[in-house]
Amino acid sequence: MIFIICIVLASLYTTIKNKEYENKNNQMKEKTEYIGIIISNPIPKEYCTQYTLKIENTNITVYLQIKEKQELEYGDKISIKGEYIEPDTARNDKGFNYKNYLKSNRNSRNTKMRKSKTIKQK
Repeated sequence: MIFIICIVLASLYTTIKNKEYENKNNQMKEKTEYIGIIISNPIPKEYCTQYTLKIENTNITVYLQIKEKQELEYGDKISIKGEYIEPDTARNDKGFNYKNYLKSNRNSRNTKMRKSKTIKQK
């Protein structure tokens, strides 16, 4: 009996968390301009530089990948204009699912913004 109750509670918890994640994705899709604060040092990648950004007035954290050379630092407040693109799910059977990884990483999103423009604010 306890086992069944645990399964039901885990299922309800997962359903609620998935709904929250989808609602936050919808919030991100509705806007075209985001203001946030960089909460990590720059991480150089092969084709871009990655920053962790906390979107202002939300509890959403975004991995921001910028191809152009930027002079951004920890604590900078920036404005981003662009279209939010939701990560794909796994395409191969039992392959790594980046979208699920971001879901489990608590309120994280990855922005590969089309037509993006990043402006450092004072």
